[in-house]
Amino acid sequence: MRRSTKKNPFRIRLQKSFLFRAQAIFFGRLAIYCFYFLLFILSLTNSVIKFPHNTSTFLFIFSGFTGAFFCFKFKNHKKYGRWFHLVTLFLDLFIHIYITKNSHYLFSPFMALHPLFTLMFLVLFHNPLIISAPLLAVPIATFMTLWGGSDPPFVAVLSHLLLFCTLDALSIFFIQLVQSREQRLMHSLVKIEKKLRDLAILKERQRFAQDFHDGIGAQLTSVIMQVDYMQLALDPNLGIHADLNEIKTGALASIDDMRRSIAFLREDFDVAEQVALLCENMRDRHHIRIETFGIYHLADLKPEQQVACCRVVQEGLMNALKHAQASLITVRCVRDHGIIKLSIEDNGLGFALDTNRRHHYGLTNMHDRARQIGGALAIVSELNCGTQVELSVPC
Repeated sequence: MRRSTKKNPFRIRLQKSFLFRAQAIFFGRLAIYCFYFLLFILSLTNSVIKFPHNTSTFLFIFSGFTGAFFCFKFKNHKKYGRWFHLVTLFLDLFIHIYITKNSHYLFSPFMALHPLFTLMFLVLFHNPLIISAPLLAVPIATFMTLWGGSDPPFVAVLSHLLLFCTLDALSIFFIQLVQSREQRLMHSLVKIEKKLRDLAILKERQRFAQDFHDGIGAQLTSVIMQVDYMQLALDPNLGIHADLNEIKTGALASIDDMRRSIAFLREDFDVAEQVALLCENMRDRHHIRIETFGIYHLADLKPEQQVACCRVVQEGLMNALKHAQASLITVRCVRDHGIIKLSIEDNGLGFALDTNRRHHYGLTNMHDRARQIGGALAIVSELNCGTQVELSVPC
């Protein structure tokens, strides 16, 4: 079966939301690196400012700027857009830890920016493993502070550690609260949009059915009335009444088919009722015995599958009436292990099966309909042994 190319509307909205958040994160990262660059310039002229002002720092700041612009430019990339943001955010986190080096890591005033990095990871990604990366920066900074040999007071280390852990926890709580609410609203919006689309489609189908009935239906009824008038006005001995009866029969069959098509457009379409009416009309019009068994199983199928099954029954009956010279046609439907099996069987002349169906448009159409609904069509026939058409559809 072909893979569906229809896009998930919820995924589309998630992608749009990600792009909007990525744009906001870009401006936040830009502001941080502008702040770093300003401090770098000031540290060159004022030694009081404890900011690393070596070549490595300049290269890190420049690479951070480059990574932010790179992500902004390729944020719409479907395959690698998120990976660009993830890699550059890890780079930002590394640069952040490096910059706190000159001011004793955990005690550095630049650690106040750490909750912003946690927010960036959380806003863009909802994976707990990814979010753990900025959270691990706090214990790493604590370890680097203790490992540096400055022997800071335990109370100071503990207070700073609790402060940053609390800020991270609050950031996660509020962002997660907002994102969960956004997800619920997005789900509700997608459902409302789907209902509105379905309602618009239903109204359009109702309008089409009304135009169909008032246009073609009225014209066919006019044809039947004119044929009746001609039959009354013409001399029965002219021999044209048989041709007029054939025209009238064709018009009546077209009206039946039109009514069936209108029924397909209705929301309360009953496939079992339509198949029963189809068999009853053909039985009365062509004076042939048509029996139905288990057609109520067709109601278990999806609407598009029901319509296809009804059309297959119609085509199978027409083929039997035109070519088989049958006296009995049986329409049977059974359900077996999640498969609906619909068969149209006649006791007519049958035909020799061949693989070339170029000119057998009815059989080709039935095979196409079966394939479109994910089913399979099998035809069994032999000369003077009747024909059986079986459609299998998963339900």
